[in-house]
Amino acid sequence: QNNLLDDIEMIEDPHFGFHIPTKCPAVPPQLLQPRNTWADAARYDAAKTKLIHLFQSNFETFEDDVNPAIRLAGPVLKPQLVT
Repeated sequence: QNNLLDDIEMIEDPHFGFHIPTKCPAVPPQLLQPRNTWADAARYDAAKTKLIHLFQSNFETFEDDVNPAIRLAGPVLKPQLVT
């Protein structure tokens, strides 16, 4: 199996914690950063903030019955939402 992304640098999304490759064969680099795919970066930030709030609000229903490690793995709203 050819693991083309094994040795590629990754950056971590500061809010969701997933890792994004900085380059990928046959993919334009601007497409790898979700914020760069939006014509209006402020609208992207607003949508991402809304999504984080929706995740957090929905999870409140379950958090009392969930392992603390799982609770801490959810998205976090940083003071300034810029990625």
